[in-house]
Amino acid sequence: MDIKEQIIQEYLTQGGGFRKLGQKYGISRTTICKWVMIHQGIHNLPPTEKQQKHSVYSMSNKRNKSNTGERLSAAELQEKIAVDA
Repeated sequence: MDIKEQIIQEYLTQGGGFRKLGQKYGISRTTICKWVMIHQGIHNLPPTEKQQKHSVYSMSNKRNKSNTGERLSAAELQEKIAVDA
């Protein structure tokens, strides 16, 4: 097994983070993340629990940052679009 496969398997089985693995092996965490994502895609593997948690957190965090506190209904949004156009 080459180092790439070893790192992917270690991530998937032990649940360590990309940063921790990157420090351990001297490889960029971004590179390790890409390797894992490609491996999961090729083998049709579901995201790990850690990936799901991070993904959901990132999406909700972005939503909260972009939300100015103003919540509009669909009709109000369509009206606003029509007025701005």
